[in-house]
Amino acid sequence: KFYSYLFKCSPYIQALQSTSNLVRDGQALRFDNFSQVCLAIIPDEEQAKIANFLDHETGKIDALIEKQQQLIKLLQEKRQAVISHAVTKGLNPAAPMKDSGIDWLGQVPAHWVISQLKFKTLTMQTGPFGSQLHAEDYIENGVPLINPAHIVNGNLIPELNCSVDVATQNRLARHKLAIGDLILARRGELGRCAVVREGQADWLCGTGSLKATLLESLVPDYAYMLISSESVKNELSLESKGSTMENLNTETLGKIRLPIPPTQEQQEILDFVDKISCKFDQIEQLARRQIELLQERRTALISAAVTGKIDVRDWVSPTETKRDI
Repeated sequence: KFYSYLFKCSPYIQALQSTSNLVRDGQALRFDNFSQVCLAIIPDEEQAKIANFLDHETGKIDALIEKQQQLIKLLQEKRQAVISHAVTKGLNPAAPMKDSGIDWLGQVPAHWVISQLKFKTLTMQTGPFGSQLHAEDYIENGVPLINPAHIVNGNLIPELNCSVDVATQNRLARHKLAIGDLILARRGELGRCAVVREGQADWLCGTGSLKATLLESLVPDYAYMLISSESVKNELSLESKGSTMENLNTETLGKIRLPIPPTQEQQEILDFVDKISCKFDQIEQLARRQIELLQERRTALISAAVTGKIDVRDWVSPTETKRDI
């Protein structure tokens, strides 16, 4: 146990790295490298004492880290629940309610409209298929094509090697994205989507994606929150086509029914979500910082104990103390 701690402490790892050309030449560590590092040989009893001390102290630190990780998980669940309630029930708890006619939705404010998405869009368009786009059309650092892998947590993250030249962009003009469009993954994780922002206009909807241009009565960011919610994801999954992989098409997406408040109320809900998300972010950042500090404390404690910077020869396990009493 003692040496399992010693071999993972920073001073030992640095000493081991200094014997190798690992960084410079990319060589692997060999037995000769290990044999060059001098080790302190201490009595077995003292080794056991240090190991038991570290087991106890790192166990306490690990328990604190686990609590912080649980807190982060609960915060994320709470955030999602607050957002989901806001976009499906509104912000006024005293508002008159009506049955939505949708199993997963239940009651909604009486003045909200329940509408299929196709009635709130100007166009829906899948990406280019088959002969429209060939392997030889792809270039480096051209006009980005957006496929499902490029839709990450509501953002568009293009790849340099998944792009085309301007001539191909013009040939595929009907697949161009415009600011405010919603772009969705057609396969894999249904409900994965993003709103097209400034600087992303005229990028192209990829083969694995689908784009929707919305009417003014549906705010893009509000549509994003609805479609990316777990409830709508489940609905899309049930309605999707394909026996081996879920597949989304314009017909399936268009049939999804959504609760839609007046546009001003949509914006009020978005403002509320932004505000509450900032609060959750601040608490989560504090929890993550606490985890970093605990991990640093754990690393420093191990290094100090195995290199003799702290003397634990008189340390007694709390369980032993209780037993003696």
